[in-house]
Amino acid sequence: IKAELLKDETIDGVITINANGLVDSFNHAACRIFGYASAEVLGHNVSMLMPSPHQERHDSYLQRYHDTGKAHILGVAREMHGLRKNGNVFPMTLSVTSVTRGGTTTFIGLVRDQSEHQNDQDQIHRLAFYDALTGLPNRRLLMDRLHHAMQASKRTGQHGALMFLDLDKFKTLND
Repeated sequence: IKAELLKDETIDGVITINANGLVDSFNHAACRIFGYASAEVLGHNVSMLMPSPHQERHDSYLQRYHDTGKAHILGVAREMHGLRKNGNVFPMTLSVTSVTRGGTTTFIGLVRDQSEHQNDQDQIHRLAFYDALTGLPNRRLLMDRLHHAMQASKRTGQHGALMFLDLDKFKTLND
């Protein structure tokens, strides 16, 4: 299987940049994730895909790598944010590696959009701590906050109070 075909058939975005930070390749998944056609990105600085402050700092990161030979991002999957063509910032996982052939270094970035995963996590949190029907905080959230308040009270020496109201026939009214 040719490497180009494999690169275009992955679900992850594959972006290669040269030593100057300019995009050399941008696969179909990267087009879908970022909302750009590859022609709009090729030859441009990869920082166009990053929100602030990374966008402004990217060239200094690259320069530090050229000066020291050390990059903190190589070989480590990182949770960060990307910038879509429409200006929306989204959560993503980025893994970067470098390949040097004939004295020329190419950086290969694998990008996975985490938007759906983040939405799922938010939904799980809502279901765990809020009533699905009313959207009001539930008993689990009350107990969690009460525990945090008691811990803070122990640390600071300050006291608090909890007031419990019981409404007659509330269950009937609620039902």
